[in-house]
Amino acid sequence: MARHPKFISVLISIPFFAASAAFAQEAALPACSSFPNGAESYACTCESGFIAGSIWGTGIYTTDSSICTAAQHVGAITPAGGKVQAVSAGAQEGFKSSTQNGITSQEWGAFDRSFMFVNPNLVLGVAANSDGPLEACSALAPGQDRVSCSCAAGSASLGGVWGSGPYTADSNICAAAQHAGVIGPDGGTVTALRGPGVPNYSASQANGISSSPWENYDSSLMFDRN
Repeated sequence: MARHPKFISVLISIPFFAASAAFAQEAALPACSSFPNGAESYACTCESGFIAGSIWGTGIYTTDSSICTAAQHVGAITPAGGKVQAVSAGAQEGFKSSTQNGITSQEWGAFDRSFMFVNPNLVLGVAANSDGPLEACSALAPGQDRVSCSCAAGSASLGGVWGSGPYTADSNICAAAQHAGVIGPDGGTVTALRGPGVPNYSASQANGISSSPWENYDSSLMFDRN
């Protein structure tokens, strides 16, 4: 594939998540290959003793990176392999190199497609608080990995948002959700998930919401779109 080129907080984004109920119970996932073009998520299996390939990035990786190598780099699996679920993280302005878990990644500039991993401790596709009315969204609370909540019409204008998907975990959930296109100005219900932090969060304007830049936050937020 050709390569191309605070202390006021409220947060959301991306990216490491893995395992919906279906994912966790899947009898036979395919062997991991490249992240599919146009896909929102991709579940697959890394065989024990998989051959490491090249990767670009830290936490968020270019889509031509080796999925299994990136998964070991971020700590989603060990060299013994295992099931992973990668999710699309969109275009990024840059990817930083690092050495983690015995794997060294490379640096790259702007790239139009990327992925990150779902947290294996989260269960996706199951609505929280499904037995009653959802609470109003604000931001992820400390230690909270997942929340399903409701955004009222116009609520996206009530808080700050840092990043362009993923977002910093202290971003306002409704503002990030509208920026990401999960909801419109009329609001709606969302499920926000905590993911790993990334070295850089880029600013952008999308869907009537302007986000701000930030660097090196310890966790991110993304949305369960299932």
